[in-house]
Amino acid sequence: MFAIRAAQVIDGLHDQALRDATIVVEGERIAQVGLSAEVELPADIEVIDVGDKTVLPGLIDAHVHIHAAGEATQMHAYALQQVTQTQGMLALQGYAYGMATLQMGFTTLRSVGSPAYVDVALRDAINRGIVSGPRLKVSGQGLTITGGHMDGRLWAPEVTISGRTGICDGPWECRKAAREQIKRGVDLIKINAAVSLYSTD
Repeated sequence: MFAIRAAQVIDGLHDQALRDATIVVEGERIAQVGLSAEVELPADIEVIDVGDKTVLPGLIDAHVHIHAAGEATQMHAYALQQVTQTQGMLALQGYAYGMATLQMGFTTLRSVGSPAYVDVALRDAINRGIVSGPRLKVSGQGLTITGGHMDGRLWAPEVTISGRTGICDGPWECRKAAREQIKRGVDLIKINAAVSLYSTD
């Protein structure tokens, strides 16, 4: 057990931040949050004073692709890195990006599509304590229709890219594709039925 004392704590329950507040932590759980004057602490408890800092709950980003940096203007670069970089490099990038977001205060990420199930592997490595990182909820390969948003038109017809996206049409193909993702251990199924937004211009 230990306590954290901060100038301000945002607990998500009050309209304003608690000033001069204390957080009591037992094991991996927060046991109590309140004004320092009202929180009773055992005499031998370790108190970590973070001074004038503000403490708030971990943030959640509900739409990331853990293997990619996520620049909005880099659609071509995002697609091409999946065919020019090895699966190992994509996985290492996922670890680095996960740690970067964790250090920015995001303790949970929902990763909605990664080639070769690198998001599943990273989630499992974090859960097993092999590497550090945020909590991950992952979808493995996103599912899309032929010509859908995730079935981009960046490549010539004779170019085949496998292991990147689950392409499925109609109810039976989509059921089978969803079952394949579940077999691989995903937390959620991502389905994108919209037409492609990729352009070769």
